[in-house]
Amino acid sequence: MGGNRYAHPSSVPLTKGNTRVEECPTPLKETGSRATAMRRDYSNEYSHWNSVKSLGQWLQEEKVPALFGIDTRMLTKIIRDEGTVLAKIEFDGQHIEISDPNQKNLIAEVSTKEIKVFGKGNPIKVVAVDCGVKHNIIRLLVKQGAEVHLVPWDQDLLSLDYDGLFISNGPGDPSLAETLINNVRKVLESDRPQPVFGICMGNQITALAAGAKSYKLPMGNRGQNQPVLNVMTGQAFITAQNHGYGIDSKSLPAGWSPLFVNANDGTNEGIMHNTKPVFTAQFHPEAKGGPTDTEVIKDFDGVA
Repeated sequence: MGGNRYAHPSSVPLTKGNTRVEECPTPLKETGSRATAMRRDYSNEYSHWNSVKSLGQWLQEEKVPALFGIDTRMLTKIIRDEGTVLAKIEFDGQHIEISDPNQKNLIAEVSTKEIKVFGKGNPIKVVAVDCGVKHNIIRLLVKQGAEVHLVPWDQDLLSLDYDGLFISNGPGDPSLAETLINNVRKVLESDRPQPVFGICMGNQITALAAGAKSYKLPMGNRGQNQPVLNVMTGQAFITAQNHGYGIDSKSLPAGWSPLFVNANDGTNEGIMHNTKPVFTAQFHPEAKGGPTDTEVIKDFDGVA
């Protein structure tokens, strides 16, 4: 079983029109992300039917440090008791300072630096603000008939022509992306009829633009089995999540309401405007990876 796990799948492109969207995420070395892999053990052999290289090979290519032989249960207990903590890997005689990513505008680091178009010629034009977007989101938008214009995080949005505005997932503290928050606020205050949809970071940015407040979660909500309730219908979903910040639902101004809530800790999982076509999801509804209970991204295409 262990041998099946430690492998990397092939990149399967989606081709539609002049579009090519890779299955695998953008390489970490291109996004500026600082990640580390830790395991209790590591298998040097792999046998999964879809694998093309070992985990170790992929980590070396992406310049991601990794450790094994670590007591991950001990680390889990520390995080459970203390909340999210900063850490570093240090070798003897090579002292390094701890870098706190929460002090940086990580959205600016991972966002595209130029406008890119996917699904050129498709009938629905969607402007997608790149806060660190997952490629599968672009793929599904294109599959649903959208011509996706991926724009930098600080792009002026009010002057753009589109059928729908999408604000993507992304890392870090949402309050540090002040330019994006102000640009989204201008759209919300303009009474434009086009729908606005946000995922993950997009939920937090939209809420901050509306006037709500964000805060740091003690441990974050992460994994592929987070239960979420639709506030309007009471329907439950199993969702994939990976975020360390949340929105205070009580701080939402008049005209806004919570749309989803986490069934475990009661935290906000999405908001909506009561009269405008603006709605968000804190979880990852396009389910890559994770359960497919909430592929509500299709509803966004329908509204647009």
